[in-house]
Amino acid sequence: MVVPLSLLLGLILLFLGLLHIYWAAGGTWALASAMPPEMREKVAQPEQQTGFRVLTVLVALGLIFSGAVALSYLTGGIPDGILPYRRWFAMALAGLFLVRAIGDFNQVGLFSRQHGDLFFVRDRTVYSPLCLLVAGLWGGLILLA
Repeated sequence: MVVPLSLLLGLILLFLGLLHIYWAAGGTWALASAMPPEMREKVAQPEQQTGFRVLTVLVALGLIFSGAVALSYLTGGIPDGILPYRRWFAMALAGLFLVRAIGDFNQVGLFSRQHGDLFFVRDRTVYSPLCLLVAGLWGGLILLA
């Protein structure tokens, strides 16, 4: 059971990491629906572009590294120095994605009070459930590995 969990989780995280790199490189597909309206306004300002790109690359690297760790459950290909911490890393990521899925009870998460904008619709129907799925997949790997 570890193999399908690891493969699915790894592919999801790697895809999301590559999508963030695409955005950092200037891509616009799905970008408008991935940010709340006030954040879109800030990012549209030229002086904010560098900060946005740097942060987006950092998120991308975190997602790609996390995907590699998830796939290490499948392949076993992980440096010996990291192996003892893999379970703790998985628990931290499960918690992080669970907190993101629950949200702040205002703008993001399953319990968001915001409506109308495409971001809020997608957050409630796609992003938060995806975070819940990712948290569950990490939890499954923790329990089964």
